[in-house]
Amino acid sequence: RFAFTLAYQFQPPQADERVYKDLIGLLLSAALAKDCGKPDNDGSEICYQIGSIFSKVEKYYGSRAAPLKRWDQESEDSDMQQAGAYWRQVRELGEKGTLEEILAFIEKNPESKYELYWAALKKAENSADFGKARKIAADFPDSEQRDGLLAEIDLAEKRHLTNPENPDSIQRVLSTFRSEQDRVQFMLATAARVSTSDRKTALQILNQTRAIVDSSRGKAQLEGQVALALLYCSLKSDRGFEIVESLIPRLNQLVAAAAALDGLENNYLRDDEWNMTGAGELGGMLTVLAQNAGWFARLDFDRAVTIANQLERPELRLMTELKIAQGVFSEPPSIQVQMQFQPSYPPYRIID
Repeated sequence: RFAFTLAYQFQPPQADERVYKDLIGLLLSAALAKDCGKPDNDGSEICYQIGSIFSKVEKYYGSRAAPLKRWDQESEDSDMQQAGAYWRQVRELGEKGTLEEILAFIEKNPESKYELYWAALKKAENSADFGKARKIAADFPDSEQRDGLLAEIDLAEKRHLTNPENPDSIQRVLSTFRSEQDRVQFMLATAARVSTSDRKTALQILNQTRAIVDSSRGKAQLEGQVALALLYCSLKSDRGFEIVESLIPRLNQLVAAAAALDGLENNYLRDDEWNMTGAGELGGMLTVLAQNAGWFARLDFDRAVTIANQLERPELRLMTELKIAQGVFSEPPSIQVQMQFQPSYPPYRIID
């Protein structure tokens, strides 16, 4: 969905044409991989979406795009023009229609379900009608996503039932989670939500979360510590520095191990340098820390530089120091912490 949004909104000459062609090629490959080019395919969401930019696909990839012609919504043929108008109506309904209008439209036009089920689900969640949201998710046509959608609804309902100013409500909701990882993610999200209005309560939630994170192991512990460090820092607490300082030796060990195993599961290196693409679990954590280094710099510049200098690989050190410098000379950055919440769809993000 994000790639299609880019394709719609950032076209040449606003976008570099070579980069745009690569983006269209990515979408073309994805559509073909979903068998959109086969005549017996009834069509998944991506088949309809590729039809909305078919002229671009055909322009750049010619004969390779030919199997997707039947999805073309931009054709000058009157039937195709009607189809294009129809899908524009679908998109507008998803953005502006009521929940009842969307569900009634889906019932009469089942081919619109991929476009509209997600919009209907979010509208039901936003109105706190979680029973209706579960019914919509249970009818979702993609079985692979159905369980994830139901889990996402459960999480939204728990957020709705939580009053950050009432510690008892948080504890009641926490008791409903089955795993420590889920509890940690929920508490991080709650702390981020309340941080702008009640720093004291947010810090209390983070302190409770830290005790759980410190007692966990492996990936869950690392991800939790990174998120905690950034949220502490956004609240101007030195505890963020304490966590990162304790993490650096372990991160250096993991980076060295990942470099030695490069190519077995993930490609961390390019021309013997860390590629900074954020690939893999470790790459993602390092990228998040580097991108948010500006928060640490604004809190204590010298301490932030000292920590950055403890990174052993020069390219990681350079990237972090660059972000520290940018953080000093730019407007206060927004915290960008992307954490996987299992089970959920799409990946749950904490963005304050």
